[in-house]
Amino acid sequence: MPRVARLIAQFTGRELGQAVRLSVYDSYLEIAMESGPEGVAVRVPMEELGRVAVEEVVGIPMLIIEDVEGILVAGLRMEAPDARQAESLIGQLRES
Repeated sequence: MPRVARLIAQFTGRELGQAVRLSVYDSYLEIAMESGPEGVAVRVPMEELGRVAVEEVVGIPMLIIEDVEGILVAGLRMEAPDARQAESLIGQLRES
């Protein structure tokens, strides 16, 4: 039987002026954005994640998510506490 991923936490951010939901599962991240009548979602397996960091861009905290090749997957504007919590949680899951 296939393993079902377990949802650990969800965060809300903004990218390109739209609300974005970051769902952290035990084995992947899902970044979802509403776009028109349907939404767009991208799943990134934990083993394909590269750098995950909180950076200040023009004084605004952003959660930066890159793949293993250094390509930007998402740059989400978030409240600083949420961005740091997401960064820490993703780091812990990657180490386990």
